[in-house]
Amino acid sequence: MSEQGKLIVKKNVDNELALVSPRLIYSLNLETEYCAQNIRIEKDELEYDIKYPEGLVTQVKSGIPGIHNVENSIAAFAIAKQLGIKDEEIKNALRSFKGVKRRFDIRIKSDKI
Repeated sequence: MSEQGKLIVKKNVDNELALVSPRLIYSLNLETEYCAQNIRIEKDELEYDIKYPEGLVTQVKSGIPGIHNVENSIAAFAIAKQLGIKDEEIKNALRSFKGVKRRFDIRIKSDKI
């Protein structure tokens, strides 16, 4: 018999997925199983705490700007915890993540090129 995983679901997207179990709910700053707290800007970086069922990880720093990326990082944190990765390792990974390269990203802006 294989072990069943858990579905990671954003709060308010849970409507039709309510029948899927087991699942974990995350959100930006709502009271859910995984959520951000104390979101602030420190030295031009987003810094926040992540609350999860087993505890609280403080002073998490996002490697990329944007409040939506904080929310994305909570989902990534939830997945990493389900895989057994330690809090400090997850914090370091979130801090070092620089995003994905996209085809419309501007790398050089010059009148000559």
